[in-house]
Amino acid sequence: MRKYLTLTAILLAGSLLTLESCKRGENDPAISLVSRTNRLVGTWKLTQKQGSIVVNTTSGSVTTSESITSSYTDATQNGLEQTQYSQNTNAPVSRTFPYSFRITFEKTGDYNYDAVFYRPVTSNTSITQIYKGTGNWNWLDKGKDKLGLQLLNEGSISNLDTLNANTLLPYVITNEYYLDRLSSKDMTWKFFANDVTTIDTVTVANTVNFTFNFVKE
Repeated sequence: MRKYLTLTAILLAGSLLTLESCKRGENDPAISLVSRTNRLVGTWKLTQKQGSIVVNTTSGSVTTSESITSSYTDATQNGLEQTQYSQNTNAPVSRTFPYSFRITFEKTGDYNYDAVFYRPVTSNTSITQIYKGTGNWNWLDKGKDKLGLQLLNEGSISNLDTLNANTLLPYVITNEYYLDRLSSKDMTWKFFANDVTTIDTVTVANTVNFTFNFVKE
C-alpha cells in the first residue's frame, strides 16, 4: 500500500510540473491542460484596446510632435473607439469610430479576419463596410515558451478605402506581438515599436505602444 501511495504521489508531482510548464505568458493561467497552439486556434473577438502613437519630426532646429491616444471597448455587438489627436501645443481633436474586429486562427498556420465599420451618413443612418484579410501566423520562438506571435498578411485587404482611422487595428495586422496572456477563453496581445529614420536633414521618430484584449467565440 505504501509503495502504491508513493507511486501515486510521484505521478501527481510529475503532472503538476507538466501543467505548470504550460504557463508561458506573464499572465497566463497557472494551470492548463491545453498547449498554447491549441489555445490560439479558433475565432477571437476584439473587446478592448488601448495605446498611443507618437511621431516626432525634426527638420533642422524645428521639431513637430504628433500624438494619437486610443481607447476601444466592445462590450456588446459593436465596439466604439475613441481617439484623441494632438499636434504640438494645439488643442486635441477627438474622433469616434464604431467597428467590430474578429480574427480566426487555423492550426495549419493560416488566419483570416474581418472588420465591420459603421460609417455615419446622417445623424440617423450609416453605411456598413466590411474589410477582410488573410495571412499566415507563426511563433517567433520555436521552443516551449511561444511568447511571440508573428502575423503576415497575404495580399491586400479587400474593400479597403482611403479613410485613415488613426488606429493600429484593424487596418494593420502584419506585426509581431507579445502574448501576455493566452487562455482557452481570452488572450492579451502587447505591441511596442520604437524606430528612428533620418533622410537628409529630416529625422522622424515613431513610438507605438498598444495592448489588445480578445475573447474566444
